[in-house]
Amino acid sequence: MIFKKNNPGCPCCNCPCACYKFDDNANDSMGSHDLTATNAAYDTGKLDKAAKFTGTQYFEHDHDNCFVPQSTGINVWFWLHKTYQAAPTADNVVEYIVAKGLFDVPGPGLANMSSPGTWAIWLNPHHSAQTLVFSVVYQGSQIDTSFGTPSYENPAEWVFFYWWYEPTAGAAGTHTGRCSVIRNATTVIDEQTVLLGDVGNPMRQTDSEKLYVGKDLGKERGETIKVDNLGFCKNIGTKAEMTARAAALYNSGNGLACNNSGK
Repeated sequence: MIFKKNNPGCPCCNCPCACYKFDDNANDSMGSHDLTATNAAYDTGKLDKAAKFTGTQYFEHDHDNCFVPQSTGINVWFWLHKTYQAAPTADNVVEYIVAKGLFDVPGPGLANMSSPGTWAIWLNPHHSAQTLVFSVVYQGSQIDTSFGTPSYENPAEWVFFYWWYEPTAGAAGTHTGRCSVIRNATTVIDEQTVLLGDVGNPMRQTDSEKLYVGKDLGKERGETIKVDNLGFCKNIGTKAEMTARAAALYNSGNGLACNNSGK
């Protein structure tokens, strides 16, 4: 059996393993991971069309290993379009760009959130900077939300995000994870290790939860948010390789549509 470089535990890791153009549908352009739509809407995108969210539209898919890090990691990328909006009064709101499992948000505030999933990329609409947050989950269901970056440009333009997460590669060893994020052409989170994590509470590597795209997105502020060319990859390379892939997909701001992976 021949194994792919940098991912010895996955002999058949296509990259992307799923990719969504959102060109008037939620089909997986790689093959078999078509999303189920609720109130789907589409609009002009960065590359042809994009999924449009105003709070009632979302997509979902049952659990699949394409969407969880397992032991080696996961890579997610997409284009995002939104504008700045005034903060609402509620402070226990989560709006999901894409997530493997939804949070339990007891409120008020977000400090005591937990999750049955493994990761989520979401907006905190109460935050004055409208931070896009990249969260990962410990085996004990606690959420690490230390990875954040501004979600929009001013004036409003499409922004490219490229995230990869390695659940066993953190500074403290195999029980801690680390994340990296490239925003457009700039590395904004550089192999940052999770805040907690120890032998007794390692990072969760898989779950049975659904994948959600756009759940409650745009709801709290009454805004329109668009997502285009959402891709998933399980083949995690070196930092230099991942940075090169991100640059290829960003393509000097012009973007590359699915099924491109930057490789």
